[in-house]
Amino acid sequence: MVQVRQSRQGWLNKLFPQGILYQVTPQYLMAQEILAKPLPEHQKTRFTPNFDFREYQKWVGTFSDIPEDIITQMAENNDRNMFIADLYARNKDRYGKTLIFVDRWFQCEAIGEHLRKLGIRAGTVYSHIDGGPRTSDGRNKRKSDENAQVLDAFRRNDLDVVLNVRMLTEGTDIPDIKTCFITRQTTSKILLTQMVGRALRGPKFGGTSDANLVFFNDNWEQLINWAEYDLIDGDAGIDDREYAKKPPLRYISIELSRLNLSENWLPKWIVGSTLIQVHS
Repeated sequence: MVQVRQSRQGWLNKLFPQGILYQVTPQYLMAQEILAKPLPEHQKTRFTPNFDFREYQKWVGTFSDIPEDIITQMAENNDRNMFIADLYARNKDRYGKTLIFVDRWFQCEAIGEHLRKLGIRAGTVYSHIDGGPRTSDGRNKRKSDENAQVLDAFRRNDLDVVLNVRMLTEGTDIPDIKTCFITRQTTSKILLTQMVGRALRGPKFGGTSDANLVFFNDNWEQLINWAEYDLIDGDAGIDDREYAKKPPLRYISIELSRLNLSENWLPKWIVGSTLIQVHS
């Protein structure tokens, strides 16, 4: 086990020398109806991304999210987009008011159009048009009030679903969202946490008692260290037997994480975060 010296406890220790004064578990917040209980589910798509081996070799070890051309390839796939729309339509009563996170404006429109054909009231929120697949459209801003109108309709329950290109990861106040669709795996724990957080408002603050978190997983041929959603201090729908298999976590400082750490010293660590997984 890695021992962390007192002198390297990090910048937060300098800001808060008194240490942690008070903390509560997510389960306590759920019991108080401050947080909704997460109900994670994973949906396997039939899509296999074409991630060229040489491109993968260049990317692996960069600690960045998957390359933009791979994301575009996924966003353009019509069968994959229809799979996402069909899943919601078949389970509308269970999913209810749903926020769908996608990666491209044309993916918003493709899934939204298919949902509307299935009788689902769907709106889209994105900031601009970047041309699009196989088009020569210029970069055009949406009308300034277009997104606001969609969100207002969503708040009034005039829409069942809103699709967005990561514009609603934080700061948007729609507390009664019951379900989040995370349509692509990501290596960013921060981004994942922001997206699922849109559905975790509890009844005490106008939210729901349960929150469906639907994760779409593709058939990757490469080994990728995806970010996973869980609650460190409890189950939240996670099988305790599976959780027990994970090695223990230990917090070390930002300062320490900036050192040149060899792979033999730390089996797994997450760049951009103070949370580092360490085990003996």
